[in-house]
Amino acid sequence: MTTLGAPTGHRLGHPCPPLVHIECHMCQKATVPSTSLAIAELRWTDPSMSQLLIPISHLTRARADVLAHLTTKAA
Repeated sequence: MTTLGAPTGHRLGHPCPPLVHIECHMCQKATVPSTSLAIAELRWTDPSMSQLLIPISHLTRARADVLAHLTTKAA
């Protein structure tokens, strides 16, 4: 799933690239959002990356964290 637009509380004028994540409503898990589809797919399929699966209810917070990290990295 690709998410577009800034989440609530995102600072105006800061970059907000589309983020990609994979989610399963049966198991209520999702991958941590990423700017790369390849990374999202790897996080979903590689058992050694299971620590990067989060509850779907935490997606909003994880997305805000990723965007904040991208903002500080770009500065």
